[in-house]
Amino acid sequence: MQLLKSPGDIEAAYRFTRNPAIKAQMIAEAGFKATAEKAKACTKKGSDYKKRWT
Repeated sequence: MQLLKSPGDIEAAYRFTRNPAIKAQMIAEAGFKATAEKAKACTKKGSDYKKRWT
């Protein structure tokens, strides 16, 4: 699956990565936080994680 489908999407991605205000650490931390939150939700009693992750 190709995430960037149009030339405009590709240009936006390039602009995002070239933006000096965007730091790789910030992106990584956001991803780590989202993963931790999803994992925590899966450990709750009565979780339907199999439905959400498949």
